[in-house]
Amino acid sequence: MIHLDHSMIINEGATRRCYRHPDDPGKCLKIEKRPGAANANELQAYRAVQNLLGDYLAQCDPELAVTNEGEALVCELVRDENGTISLSFGDFLRMGKKDATLRRQFLEFFDLIVRHKLCFYDFNPKNFVIQRTEDGLRLKYTDLKSFHKTKTAFALEKIPFSPPSN
Repeated sequence: MIHLDHSMIINEGATRRCYRHPDDPGKCLKIEKRPGAANANELQAYRAVQNLLGDYLAQCDPELAVTNEGEALVCELVRDENGTISLSFGDFLRMGKKDATLRRQFLEFFDLIVRHKLCFYDFNPKNFVIQRTEDGLRLKYTDLKSFHKTKTAFALEKIPFSPPSN
């Protein structure tokens, strides 16, 4: 069993808290505030889309972990090359930052979603992080619990969308 305490909380959303992993600085644990299926749903979604969106996803462990706070989804804690936790896209925007490479990555990410007819219901700026690497900025999506395997929000496949040419 993994022991957590509130000093390890990194962030909190509407349904879950995210904790630093006590034994691995490269991982975090997502714990549901009220027992439900969010973590199981996200793990199932991760398995379904990891081969399609892999480079844009924070990696997840293949099984849920047991903690003193309940079951946890264990995921990559996205960090910059200097070891600090990467900023959310929302924080990045609040700082007034812009980046052409990041814009291209967003377009490619959404193009993959359209091309593969994937449906997510919760694209919010806190669910994306911007990782600083020696090669520049890198986009990562960190919350798959809103994925719906059998539906599309609207006819995504009919939208004439293609990534920008280089």
